[in-house]
Amino acid sequence: MPHQHTSWVRESYLYGCDEQPWVKAKSIFPILSLQKRARIFQHIGSKPIGWLLFQRTNPYCERRVIYLEDGWTRQSCYTWHGCKFIVQETFLPAFQQYIENQQA
Repeated sequence: MPHQHTSWVRESYLYGCDEQPWVKAKSIFPILSLQKRARIFQHIGSKPIGWLLFQRTNPYCERRVIYLEDGWTRQSCYTWHGCKFIVQETFLPAFQQYIENQQA
């Protein structure tokens, strides 16, 4: 694969107050966009991306919501200090069950 097409991908599960994960998250950072101020994402470790993304900034975001086999999914394409990347969050059945129980 050409270098300009490679990406850093981060996948994780996010938990609420249950033992089952609520969200399956995937972030895709094209390697070439991780320059200048965006280099910090390479060293984020286990911190949430939003911890850096929304710290004193309001990044441009294009968003769409789709339904996948795993659950409904929100895909967000952010532009942050010239860095473009995608965050995809799939809300799993355990989250839906929690919401339904709160409304009952």
